[in-house]
Amino acid sequence: MAAPSAPQPPLSRRDRRKQETISDIKHAALRQLAEAGPAGISMRAIARELDMTASAVHYYFPGRQALIEAWPSTVSPRWPAPCAQPMSDPQGFRPASGGWP
Repeated sequence: MAAPSAPQPPLSRRDRRKQETISDIKHAALRQLAEAGPAGISMRAIARELDMTASAVHYYFPGRQALIEAWPSTVSPRWPAPCAQPMSDPQGFRPASGGWP
């Protein structure tokens, strides 16, 4: 029988804001993915969309790959394992539905 977990203390305002910023960055990247595919994801474009500096986005995610690896927790707990793997050729990836140009 598992022991009940201790209640977690409420997040500080700073921690809540950090989580919100991370979520905003992930959702901006997902919008870019939907519009232009994996090759269309740009850390600078994310920064522009969120009115941040590129270095601020890189503070939370050092690069595109780190951002892609963080998506499974954003999208779905059942995110397919291959999607969490590093992309060796993002240009060659095309969705089954033939979506992106």
